[in-house]
Amino acid sequence: MKYFRLLNTKNKLLLSVALLLLITSTTVLVEYLNHNFQNSIKLHRQQQLSQKLSLVRANLESELNANIFLADSLATIITVNPLSGPQEWEKLAETLFLKASSIRNIAIAPNNIVSFVYPLAGNEAVLGLDYRSLPNNF
Repeated sequence: MKYFRLLNTKNKLLLSVALLLLITSTTVLVEYLNHNFQNSIKLHRQQQLSQKLSLVRANLESELNANIFLADSLATIITVNPLSGPQEWEKLAETLFLKASSIRNIAIAPNNIVSFVYPLAGNEAVLGLDYRSLPNNF
């Protein structure tokens, strides 16, 4: 403080301006670093979320593709052996159910008329259903 009193007005003004510039630049630098840090945290969280969502998507795709493959396999077996009956279809359906976790029931409908459903319990009403008679089918 003693030295400050010895300075003339011009030097006091220059020192005050220099001090103000130092405080301002320090404040701007701290705000800039804080902003960059917040953006870095946000980006890191977005990357983590994106990784988790990618894993969920991959698991869903895997499950869906496995079930599509199983259903397609069943259709191929029935196409290759069209004279097979409910006994053979039931064995195939049981095997498919052991491997497929997302399939709730199977209906086989030659000529669009349901002649087999698995499991039968709770689905009896579907037997004999003619898909062509249902509205909004395409």
